[in-house]
Amino acid sequence: MNALWRASEMFVTRGARRILVPNPMTKPSTISFDGWTLHRDSGELERDGKRVRLQDLPFQILDELLGRPGEVVTREQLIARLWPKTVVDFDTNLNSGVRRLRAALKNDADAPRYIETLPRRGYRYLGPLPRENVAVDSAAAPEGPPVIAPLPETASRASRTAPLLWLGVLVALLIAAFAVFRSKPEEARPAFEASRDVVTSARLRLAVLPFENLSPDPANAFFTDGMHEEILSTIANRASNLEVISRTTMMVYRATPKSVQQIARELNVTHVLEGSVRREGQTVRVTLQLIDARTDAHLWSENFDRQLSDVMALQSAIAQDVSAQLAVRLSGNIDELPAPARPEAYDLYLKAGLAMQTIYARRSAREQARTLDLLDRAIALDGEFAAAYLQRARVRMYKFIGSQDVSESNLAAVRADLAIARKMMGDSPPFLVTEALYARLVDFDGARALRSLETAATMNPNSSEVFLYLARSLSSAGRVEEASTHYQRAAELDPGNPTIAGDWASDLKMARHVEEALRRSREFEARYPGLTTYGWRLFGFTGQLERARSEAARLEAVGDPEAQLAVQFELLRFSQRFGELRPLVEQSGFTTIPQASFGGFTIPAIGRKPVAELHGWASLLEKDAAGAARAGRTMLEFTRHEPLTKWNGWYLRMLAAEGALFIGDKSKAALEARAALAMAPQHVHPGIQRYGRALAARILAWAGAGDAAVDLLEQLSTQYPMVGPAEITRDPLYALPLADNARYQVLERKLEAEIVANQRWRDPD
Repeated sequence: MNALWRASEMFVTRGARRILVPNPMTKPSTISFDGWTLHRDSGELERDGKRVRLQDLPFQILDELLGRPGEVVTREQLIARLWPKTVVDFDTNLNSGVRRLRAALKNDADAPRYIETLPRRGYRYLGPLPRENVAVDSAAAPEGPPVIAPLPETASRASRTAPLLWLGVLVALLIAAFAVFRSKPEEARPAFEASRDVVTSARLRLAVLPFENLSPDPANAFFTDGMHEEILSTIANRASNLEVISRTTMMVYRATPKSVQQIARELNVTHVLEGSVRREGQTVRVTLQLIDARTDAHLWSENFDRQLSDVMALQSAIAQDVSAQLAVRLSGNIDELPAPARPEAYDLYLKAGLAMQTIYARRSAREQARTLDLLDRAIALDGEFAAAYLQRARVRMYKFIGSQDVSESNLAAVRADLAIARKMMGDSPPFLVTEALYARLVDFDGARALRSLETAATMNPNSSEVFLYLARSLSSAGRVEEASTHYQRAAELDPGNPTIAGDWASDLKMARHVEEALRRSREFEARYPGLTTYGWRLFGFTGQLERARSEAARLEAVGDPEAQLAVQFELLRFSQRFGELRPLVEQSGFTTIPQASFGGFTIPAIGRKPVAELHGWASLLEKDAAGAARAGRTMLEFTRHEPLTKWNGWYLRMLAAEGALFIGDKSKAALEARAALAMAPQHVHPGIQRYGRALAARILAWAGAGDAAVDLLEQLSTQYPMVGPAEITRDPLYALPLADNARYQVLERKLEAEIVANQRWRDPD
């Protein structure tokens, strides 16, 4: 209530703007500290001649702290000033106000310069001693009749009755005015609101900011992050007329100094949900508040107090309340999942979900093993935990897709988890996405995968995950333009997700849309630095390798030395550093590695390969026939003993072609390469076609079938799924054996001209 009337200041209206006017009898108009000036009249913070308007809450907090420099101002004291007679959600509002104040002051909570937090007590101003300026800014004086100033705090109780009566009249007038304002048609509303550059979306769009962890034990930070993801997902799944920005994007804003208004503008959202989580013992408090980003109005706030055993039911309650506040209709199509019987099981499930957030983690054998252990333990504690079964099925699928485990026993475990999950949750969108992944990459049934995903999209038209997998399935089927529409939709819902951005840009690259592929990559990098993975795209179009080198280092961070070996081998080869290739392989100590990546692409479910393949190509580049022959014999022995499956048959034959080439049997190598390419499955995954053609072209080039190799390279440069021109002309495995081929020379000149035309996209040296 004191937002309208305080002991020393009040809001008045001037034209179309509400301003804060001080009572000159009680407070000077400005107060200065460390180069900053706080203008009490306008509620603005100034530095170096630039002013930023503070919202009322952070303004009052700063004013209170500056008035008591060096003293601890308790949370109770701040609440007494800010909400003397109003029942509100103190925790969320106060935390939000402090966070916004820190953002305005560019003050880091972990290394405070001005505002120090004393856990469970309050806050303290740490900066230089403030200086109050007595002169009153006459420009801030309200127009029209003078405003009756409130009486000072020393006034008697009886003397306060009149102002309270005036306040009641004022509140009634404001309520009436608000009702009239809401009832006006859009074109009749004041021009100042229509011109506010906040959001432009015609649809309801919600951003759920990362929650603040207020738990006494810092180790419970995982629980706060997990609750954020679960609540966000629940709202997204249940609110059919509401677009919810996905968690991947929102986590970018965890430590951002940006204000709610800035975030809302960047994401083009109409509403923002922020809050905190406090877990102590077996009790959880989730505190939330909903803000209308178009008006900066606080629509709703509430505390949710639950026991850990009841915490999953909390998600549904929050989704219902937020949806009601936004006047959206709940879909009612997604049944609530059974709550876990044990809080410890829920903890393990949350940790597992957080561990699989990045593409690097999903491809890492170490992270896969760690996540499976967490989910196994969760299910052992609660055998009816449906979400844990579904998550475990996905992790096992990651092992299959990434060629970490392509065994029938692993697939049987996937099928068992999916069967249990379906029985418990039915055909919900999360289940249908996983089932579609299985249908396309395990059963090679693209039509069934598309049907499942289209059903999921009908049930939840606001799921970025559903549209991402729809786009992947369509691009695998060669329906590139349709896929792009779904990538666009997924990116709207989750603009900060590097997987969506990377897949879309890669698809554009394979369609040879150079400008759009690199522009989208560059724009994403500018907004979300450090999350992009477009080094191979940049190299493919420009020949610049520096970014690909820096991105390869991330594989080491997640403990994936096998994938790192494969990528480093490619980087050295493209850099013409042939003498370093064999030492790299020998020092790794590996005898086999998964064939999971080629130029940044996963080649699904083809299993492991002998590192002798790398030895063989390194020997050919160094003109070491004896070394190549040793590698070839090892490869042929490997192919004879490796179990044959419907997924790896074409690849084992390609390995046999390489083995024949290395031992010097060129005619057999060419024959086997052609047969392997004919066996490769179509419309399952674009990486299969790209990799199959590229590997066959290498073998044919070294086997003396130069024109056949050029035929494949021309396909790779002109037909979806294409590779970048530099991936052809800068690869010595093509350039060396085809140097004298006239057709290759023509193709090389054409592709080099494209590379020159793309140089404007290079990163600065």
